[in-house]
Amino acid sequence: MKYVKWMKEKFLNQKFLYGWFLFIMLLPCMVLSWTEPMSLWVKMAAVFLPMAGYALLFNLFRKPGYFLLFSFILLLINGYQLVLVYLFSESVVSPDMFLNIVTTNAGESGELMRTIWPAVFLACLLYFSAVGLGIYSVINKQKLSFSFIRKTSLLAIIPASLGIMALLINHKKGFPFHADHDIYPLNALYNLNFAVHKYIRTYNYAKTSDTFTFHAIKKGIPQDREVIILVVGETSRAANWQLYGYHRDTNPMLSQRSDLAVYKDVLTQGNTTHKIVPMILSSASAEDFNVVYSRKSITTAYKEAGFKTVFLSNQIPDRAFIDAFASEADTTIRLGELIGDGKKHPLDNQALPYIREIVENTTEPLFLVFHTYGSHFEYSQRYAPENANFKPDKAGALRYKERTTFVNAYDNTICNVDRLLNELMNILDKPDICSSMIYLSDHGEDLMDDERKMFLHCSPVPTYYQLHIPLLMWFSQSFRHTYPDKYKYAFDRVSQPISTNAVFHTLLDLGDIESPYLDTSLSLVNPGFTTRERHFIDEHDEPEAFFKLGLKEQDWKMINKMNIRL
Repeated sequence: MKYVKWMKEKFLNQKFLYGWFLFIMLLPCMVLSWTEPMSLWVKMAAVFLPMAGYALLFNLFRKPGYFLLFSFILLLINGYQLVLVYLFSESVVSPDMFLNIVTTNAGESGELMRTIWPAVFLACLLYFSAVGLGIYSVINKQKLSFSFIRKTSLLAIIPASLGIMALLINHKKGFPFHADHDIYPLNALYNLNFAVHKYIRTYNYAKTSDTFTFHAIKKGIPQDREVIILVVGETSRAANWQLYGYHRDTNPMLSQRSDLAVYKDVLTQGNTTHKIVPMILSSASAEDFNVVYSRKSITTAYKEAGFKTVFLSNQIPDRAFIDAFASEADTTIRLGELIGDGKKHPLDNQALPYIREIVENTTEPLFLVFHTYGSHFEYSQRYAPENANFKPDKAGALRYKERTTFVNAYDNTICNVDRLLNELMNILDKPDICSSMIYLSDHGEDLMDDERKMFLHCSPVPTYYQLHIPLLMWFSQSFRHTYPDKYKYAFDRVSQPISTNAVFHTLLDLGDIESPYLDTSLSLVNPGFTTRERHFIDEHDEPEAFFKLGLKEQDWKMINKMNIRL
């Protein structure tokens, strides 16, 4: 009992709790000052200024638990921030990461949580135990003395002065600094505010785009019925495709086809699904993202041009643009609702019978979007066990020593895409159908490829592996006969530097559709196609040249190896 009493007096008094609460509030600041590419002076300011600010805020109350509990939302952000640093090794929580909370389904989150549970557990232990201690601080009769508050308030002048001096030196030396980007938690709160406003604009999309029209007109009617399919892949990186030089046979079927245009130098304009897929499906791009709030999707353009439109999705609804765009089609099909309970992702290949039936039973021109689940984590759940070409493929927790197993499972997903696309081309390859197909992935994936040991995607600073994606085009014999020039131009461009912003315009041109919103300089099947500087959409929806993204030495090595032209 004496020992328990001593522990209570030593570690549960208000002074100790004051210091402990101050430390856990500062912990993300200290971690980010180590991970972020800022000048030494900004790093100093990023620790000293929040230290002074927190000390003064705690001193508003004689029980430090009050401010801690009032800061509950910030505590949650702090925990989220530490988990993200564990996952990505750098960067403050971005607006996209906040939006992922409301656009990622529970099943997908659960698959990830099972892998990064140690970091999640430690963050929860740290901050939820702090909440418990905060409650104890509030109900405890003991209070901080006025002399303690006065003394710590005066002492706060020291870190405040050091922080200000560091910023003055930083300014004199000409290093960049923006408080809402470089000082935590100001940057996290700024990003949260940005995410909230973006979500509201997305929620109002139906109203803000209600009167929009593409004024789309079909230029000519070919002899054979037209069928155009866009397959949107998920999380598939070019580096693991046999077609792009990978050492494994991950494309045994596609690599045997001579009728496939394989575009070697394609970079995604974003690395989050909720942002890049709407950019693929619309005329929005990194250079002009905000038009996404007022313009409709490619399915509407095809509807206006007289096509029957179908949106087939193996995604669980995300309450964002992808759902809104899907609803614009004449027919929206969710594979999970046809096969299962709508809460899990079936295998992409299970969509093939439905696509075959739609193609065979539709008499009018057809435009079909198939949004797959592709190579999304957890990889071993994306293909049938009997199709596991590479083993072992069942990994446990996220550990570097299990990288081979993760890569085996990931490569199996690429093999699965290979089978899927080959079968789709067989369905479309009929003498009486003028058909074409485009496949591309929304973004790539990190697989702990180098000493950084980065995993998954959506990191605020992308890597080569997240940026370089596969893009393929295929054409039936009827299409080649009907549109020989488009076919020729498609193959002429396989070595050109391309971004995902080319897909929307290429699709319109494939359907021989006229529209004021068609930019022929971005169409891969048009003689007017021109190469241009490529951009990535940053966390605040602004375009950023790829060479300014903060790519590391390891990324540049791969960029040069794969002959990517930036």
